[in-house]
Amino acid sequence: MEAKFWQTRIKITQIPSNVEKQKIIGPKTKNIVEIEKSWLFDPFLDQTVYGLEITLNIEFSWVFFLKSDSKSEAFRKGYSLIMFLEENFPGLIGEVNTLPITPFILKQEFPIYELVIPDRPYSGPYYEQDRFFIIKKIVHLFQKNAGSFIQFFILWQKDDSVDRVKLGRTSISELYKLKIFVRVIGNRESFIDKELEISKLKGQLEYLTMDIKNIKGERAYFKEINYNTWENILNTDVFWVNHHEEHTGLYYSYIKEKLPEEKVPAFISPDQVDFTFSGDLPLSKAFDLPNENLNYL
Repeated sequence: MEAKFWQTRIKITQIPSNVEKQKIIGPKTKNIVEIEKSWLFDPFLDQTVYGLEITLNIEFSWVFFLKSDSKSEAFRKGYSLIMFLEENFPGLIGEVNTLPITPFILKQEFPIYELVIPDRPYSGPYYEQDRFFIIKKIVHLFQKNAGSFIQFFILWQKDDSVDRVKLGRTSISELYKLKIFVRVIGNRESFIDKELEISKLKGQLEYLTMDIKNIKGERAYFKEINYNTWENILNTDVFWVNHHEEHTGLYYSYIKEKLPEEKVPAFISPDQVDFTFSGDLPLSKAFDLPNENLNYL
């Protein structure tokens, strides 16, 4: 069956044993802050939309993905990205593969939910908490998962909002557009009441939203997607893209009401979310050789 498009896929099989640090300009203080090095990045510098697929089943799977127009392009992007990851996260190991996205894959129908993150104020702090821990919660969910097949799709793109009035062009902070989706396939071997299984699922999703709240008291929440978004997730077409550097206002404040609801992103900076290769990830860790003073005769 002919592919409609291709995916670059990098399956991470080993992560660094230690998380290095990086310095960024924090959106809250506008000062330089030091944080754990984040994989919330933009190495291609060309409005690329990046994706991370986390699968919870019997095993825990971590796959970065990109949309490509051909198999050769998918391999090229994959080897470029894995070398960037290896350079910036010493000890990381990943496998580069490609996946043809066929009509059969696009016809799969399972419930898909979007994690709706509350609006960012035009200025001032974003969230009531300094940081929220979505990856930590996903790992905990994996540890408690009893046979259900759950997939998380985290998609991001470098902030392309423009506010010529306030700042000349864009925010000085390192911001990214963000969307998070969940696809759920229930435990087919379970004989429990279907209504109870749905209640359990909704409770697990609600757990992921806890502690995500802006200064206005608005909480994050999950909503079931009614529009055809499965193909958009796979080809990373989930954001409106500012190709012509239009005057959007920071965080799209001038144009948000004109955009389709499904294209409106959250805006986030690396210091506000735990997008790192932390030690609690259930993946193999690089082995650190002990530092010893060797005496040679």
